[in-house]
Amino acid sequence: MAEWKNLTSRARTALCDALRAGLSERGIDSQSIDLEASGLPGRYRLYIVAPEFANLDYSERLEVVNSVLEERWDRADRLRVTIVFPLSPDEVPETPSARKPA
Repeated sequence: MAEWKNLTSRARTALCDALRAGLSERGIDSQSIDLEASGLPGRYRLYIVAPEFANLDYSERLEVVNSVLEERWDRADRLRVTIVFPLSPDEVPETPSARKPA
């Protein structure tokens, strides 16, 4: 079995841009798209934040995202993704570094 290599920053950006364009064509304005290393070489968690996801069930969100991934990414790149998190802005957890001082 071939060893997975980590994507370059340029390759990650190109994949995210392709996903963003496909989502935009479907009326979804992604605020952020991030491929985060999952801990395994060459494998990633995919986070997508879009206000339009607030009006969709989780399964509907995945259906939209998966249709774009199948259209815009080749199979090898789709296999790099271990899990997809399609979130609305309200579902993004607040991190201590994101909090403003009181």
